[in-house]
Formats: sequence, structure tokens, C-alpha cells
Amino acid sequence: RDGAYHRLTVEDGLADNLVKDIYEAEDGDLWLATGRGLSRYNGKTFVNYTRQDGLVNEDVRRIQPGEDGVLWLATADGLCALDAHGLVPWSAKDGLKNQDGGLVQVSAIQEMPNEGVWLGGGAGIFRCDGEQISQVEQLAGMRGVSDMHRAADGTMWFGGDGLWKYHRSTRSPDAAH
Repeated sequence: RDGAYHRLTVEDGLADNLVKDIYEAEDGDLWLATGRGLSRYNGKTFVNYTRQDGLVNEDVRRIQPGEDGVLWLATADGLCALDAHGLVPWSAKDGLKNQDGGLVQVSAIQEMPNEGVWLGGGAGIFRCDGEQISQVEQLAGMRGVSDMHRAADGTMWFGGDGLWKYHRSTRSPDAAH
């Protein structure tokens, strides 16, 4: 076998040993979603972001780079945007709430050109336009979204309780056939 493995852990400065998502920035830094915050690794040292820095929840599940340089962070209690000014939390008061008014656990995130950021979780599908968050209509049979993908043709695919496809022409999600 060629190569060697090297493990980095909390002893090295990582926020948590459970790494859920990894994003490599254009500068080569790694951004790591963990169960205890967001870590940035420059190849030598870690910088960690927690609730004290503005995360709505330290259980960061997904990282989605935005076209404008923002990093969108899906967490167990909402959404955060990390920009040059720091962390900006989005939560129930911004429209990210379930039918009972409680916080939404965000498990999937995808930016759509000219349509904002799409979010998926136990309460369905939401869209953030940068100023507010709104829920995409409640769909019969959709009980949650665990992952999403934007295809090259712009079609959105949602995984969770089955596979759902968002048809851009009809602008309405339906069960994939």
C-alpha cells in the first residue's frame, strides 16, 4: 500500500472527533462540521466556532458554500451564515419553524442560483432568500428531508421518506417516478 494515514482529533484542536461534513475552501483550508462546533483547519492549526461565537447550535451537520463567499451551516437548531463579519444565526423567529412553532433541525442544505438557499429537515423543505425563511408548501407524504442534491439541469432532488424531485417547470415538488 502506498501512503499513510494520519488522524487528527480534539487533542490536536479539532472541535469534536465526530466530523459530519468537510468543505475545502479555495485557499485550501478545510471547514469541518462537527457535533461540537465548526472547525477550520489550515494544515497546521484549528480555529473553532461555537455558540459563544454565534452558532445557533454546536451540532453542525452540513456546510454549503455560497456564491457570495458565505458559508451556510445546517445545524440541529436552525441555520447559520458565516461571512466576513462573523456568524449570523437564523432560527424560528426568521421563519425556520415547524408546524408547532418550534425550531427546525436542518440536515440538508443546497444553494440554488437566483433562488436562495434550500434547507431540508424533519419539518420538510424551506427556502432562505437572505432576508427571511419560508417553508415550501407542505407536501402530503413528505415527513422529512435528510439530503438534497441540485442536478446539472437545475432539478432539485430530495431524499428522506422516499425520493422527491422538484420540477423547475411546474415549480412543485412531487414523488419521483
